[in-house]
Amino acid sequence: MKLYAYVSTQLMKILSEFTPLVEPISVDEAFLDITGSLRIHQSARALGEKLKREVKKRLQLTCSVGIAPNKVLAKMATEMNKPDGMSFLDKDSFSKKFGGKPVSILWGVGKKTADSINKCGYRTISDLANADLSRLIAQFGKLGPWLKSIASGESRSSVHALDDLPEEKSISHETTFPVNSLDRQYLQRAILSLSSRVARRLRKSNFLARTISLKVRSGSFETITRDRTLSGPSSDYRIIYQTARELLPAGYGVEIPVRLLGVKAANLVDQSSETQLNLFSDFHSGESSKSDRELFSAIDSIKDKFGESALDLAALAPERQNRRKEK
Repeated sequence: MKLYAYVSTQLMKILSEFTPLVEPISVDEAFLDITGSLRIHQSARALGEKLKREVKKRLQLTCSVGIAPNKVLAKMATEMNKPDGMSFLDKDSFSKKFGGKPVSILWGVGKKTADSINKCGYRTISDLANADLSRLIAQFGKLGPWLKSIASGESRSSVHALDDLPEEKSISHETTFPVNSLDRQYLQRAILSLSSRVARRLRKSNFLARTISLKVRSGSFETITRDRTLSGPSSDYRIIYQTARELLPAGYGVEIPVRLLGVKAANLVDQSSETQLNLFSDFHSGESSKSDRELFSAIDSIKDKFGESALDLAALAPERQNRRKEK
């Protein structure tokens, strides 16, 4: 795992040599905006070929490159010729190649979301792309225009370095430890605390997150970021915590001391209506979902009135006690 984290860091460094606009979306995958680099490399194909050669030469790894005018198409293009391929995709070729495919293969559409789309009568990507926009809005709320857009091969989302995402596109909290930690349980409690704070800000801003990121900085100041896209948007601290905890590399807090942890919620969508909530039945369905939302609302009201320390998770009690002893 230590080697895996190191190689991931080196991969991102190689990508950043081709453009400063590198947006990691997982430990081994990223979006690159190469608009400003084309003059140096002559063409997108030349840049892609050189990038592949550099990764192979320096890391002994193959990689697949997708070249397209936007992030949705670029992500879809990377899946076309794996492994070690390079594919080009524009809006017209996307419609021809993917129009008859199921909506479940669209980037950002998880299984439960796809099931909900299917139940509304849209089976293929073309069905969704050709659907009446007003009907989609009636069925899926503000999510409707986004679904039609990605099914049409369109996206206005810009590429940003992960630490430079626009404020409205991400919500994050991080903490630096006074002493480097080799206590795995302590790190997990810290992730729980950070996840709870992120979830509270999501609720206050009326957002759901599609992507959860964990930032880890070792005692030697090496920083890695790992990300995971959820099967459906959520503002539930339990989902955020479970995801972030699973992103913590095995060696960290055991063999590798940890100096800093950060949890980020990104790719946000408005939690604007009950219709949208019902779409994501993974996390927002049935009586438990309703009672959870009522509970979170009550907790938020108490904290708004009496401060953040008025209520806390029982699992964080040892951390609070240790802080009191230190004082």
